[in-house]
Amino acid sequence: MPINHDPLITNATENQLKALNTLADIQMPTLSIGDFQNVSIEPMIKTAVEQALKKLSNICVSCYGSHKMWCIAEFAATTNPHDVWDTDALVRSPILQDRYASTVAAAVSTVGARGGDLSWPQLSAALTTAANAVLRPPASPLTPRKRAAANQYRAALHAAHHARGDRHAAYRLQAAVRARQAAVRQHKADKLRLRLSTIQGARPVRRMHLLYRFFRRSRRTLLARGAGVTIRAWEAEVQRQAEGEQPQRLPEEDAPVDYATRPLLPSCAPAPSGCRHARRLGLTHLEALVRRHWAECSFPVASITSLQHPVPKILRPREVEDFRTLSLCAAVYKIVALHLLDILQTVVPALPYYQAGFQAGQSTYGHIFLVRRLLDAFWQVGTPVHLLPLDIKAAFPSVSKASVVQALQEAAVPPSLINRVVALALRDWTYVRWGAAATSIVLRGWGVRQGCGVSPFLFLLVLHMVVRRVVAPLPRFHLDFAAPGMVPILCAYADDVLVLSDRQEDVCEFLAAFRAGLSAVGLDFKLRKSEYLVRSPVPDPLPLPRPAWLAGMEVPQVSHLVYLGALITATLSRQPGVYHRVRRAQRSLAGLLPALRAQALPVAALDELHRTVLRPAIDYELGTASETQRARASLRRNDGLLLGALRATARPARPGDQPPLRLQSAAASVRAARIRFRGHIARRPPGHPLRRALAFTAPGRLKQGRPCFDFPRSLHESLARLPPPPAGWEALLLDKVALAAYLCDAAPLRASSDEEAPPDSPRHLLYRQGDSGSSSDSD
Repeated sequence: MPINHDPLITNATENQLKALNTLADIQMPTLSIGDFQNVSIEPMIKTAVEQALKKLSNICVSCYGSHKMWCIAEFAATTNPHDVWDTDALVRSPILQDRYASTVAAAVSTVGARGGDLSWPQLSAALTTAANAVLRPPASPLTPRKRAAANQYRAALHAAHHARGDRHAAYRLQAAVRARQAAVRQHKADKLRLRLSTIQGARPVRRMHLLYRFFRRSRRTLLARGAGVTIRAWEAEVQRQAEGEQPQRLPEEDAPVDYATRPLLPSCAPAPSGCRHARRLGLTHLEALVRRHWAECSFPVASITSLQHPVPKILRPREVEDFRTLSLCAAVYKIVALHLLDILQTVVPALPYYQAGFQAGQSTYGHIFLVRRLLDAFWQVGTPVHLLPLDIKAAFPSVSKASVVQALQEAAVPPSLINRVVALALRDWTYVRWGAAATSIVLRGWGVRQGCGVSPFLFLLVLHMVVRRVVAPLPRFHLDFAAPGMVPILCAYADDVLVLSDRQEDVCEFLAAFRAGLSAVGLDFKLRKSEYLVRSPVPDPLPLPRPAWLAGMEVPQVSHLVYLGALITATLSRQPGVYHRVRRAQRSLAGLLPALRAQALPVAALDELHRTVLRPAIDYELGTASETQRARASLRRNDGLLLGALRATARPARPGDQPPLRLQSAAASVRAARIRFRGHIARRPPGHPLRRALAFTAPGRLKQGRPCFDFPRSLHESLARLPPPPAGWEALLLDKVALAAYLCDAAPLRASSDEEAPPDSPRHLLYRQGDSGSSSDSD
């Protein structure tokens, strides 16, 4: 019997029947449910009705028409690997098919016996009940330790319930609770030990990264559970986000841009949400559905609803402000958002070089090099330099939606495309999940999603609009670094902004104008996190830190600050920068040592862990800095201590273990990074800010006294330590692949002359790639 003639669905609306028929057309056009007493199980297996209706009943029970069709098309075209129903066993087992068919018939008969006709929610509930009863795989059995702890807790709870006021019973209950918690912890330790024991399988580097992320995620989860934040606090935060006005739709005078999906590989996921690839027929229906909503400029509520997941920003969070909420969006939304981003990037011109966040071909290394190069150049002539980094408070969640529309209009974006940005990216139904509880769903009135593909682009447009208005009346500022003396400069990486100048007046003028410009778009920066630093060859007689007044605002003046992970000091000293990177590596090692002591790994696996996790934490940003003999010695010494602590947890060698890696010394690794960055600068076009900064010389005479061992001198010594290539350094630096191969193969395999270790010492055997020669300048 066809669906629309089934006597059990007499009160189903036309849209509901159309939605169910759409689901049937996606996977099997010949689907016919017929009488549920004699239901055919094979079509249901192929159509995955139970999965789609479960999603439908939980997400959009009150949605009708195209809203329900959207959800059916999305969830029926994909198979979530986290579903609890074992549909594969249903396909393979005829016995399970008979059980499922009889369970569905019994569930439908039970609902029909209550009187009345079968409605859409009752139909989905019957299918869900049958799937939960038959298709749910059996849970893993309890371990003996957890079973004994559960039995002890059950007996103690029963005794405490019947003997209220008995101290002995209460003590037994507390001991049983502690025993059950200890059993759970021991079970997690056993699972971790099993995971560590299989670390030498396929793709060991990938396993190392996954293991390290597992450690950090587990630690964050424990910290979040121990925080004193309740669901009521998150409910108040969500209600605060609901305040504000929604942007209105603009009149369209141009034809809307057509929608065309990206070509998807047969085995790839349509979005990074964990869903497996969809069938070709499902993608065809999904593309037609999205194309229609794109033309109508109206997207279903279920597709633009996002879940905010709190992530702690500090070690011990105690309030809502200590968390950063990441938005988890639907799979189909991510596809359409990336398509929208591609169109915007073709319409909006590229931002100037001052903005490096989310920009192709730029990284943090470029801005760190610019700042350090200017500091060293002005130190050589004895000119003080003023630095002020600014951190915008809650940048993504606080930006005004009206300012986003205004920034798009100033960028000459067509009104039809702006309307689709408003309908898709700026209209956000959201809620927060905290543990097992969730807040109410509200329509956000401020901000953009932090976790969406198009949100960073929209925020950067708003920030660039503010910066362009701020620097327009300031003649000394140039966003493309075209000033004759290169100062003052403005560097930004997303919402982290830094202003550098040789005059304090420039910093004060920009600070006052920038704060007024941010307030116009609903933003502000954190003064308590904004630190003021002066790099001057003349020693400061007053102690630091101390308050400083800039443009009528109190800002702490410090002796050192961290910008994009790099340490900037008020004096010419290389040691604090090395110690800063070593401390970062020590923190990573501190999180790994407890698990490594519990389960010993072979030396080869530990060396791989050192190379892929600890060494990048040490080498970061040191390739953009100059290097002295003392800094190299300190770097080698601390890197050896880290590796020694890591190898102290190794298990004894067994037959078949891999031999230890031939590790490269920390100084040689930093030297290779410095040469690679020099090649990156050489491959930039003429007039690029990095090329201008490398050849920059500050105006004035060289000061008397202590010299500055700058980046060009350190680079010259790094090149002198290696044998010259046959084609010359100038030609080799222009070839990225050949340069990497040369640094890997042609490096001298001998110990450094800076190391005063006997030839038979473990340290000499450890570092087979080292330095040759030394610098005459030292800190």
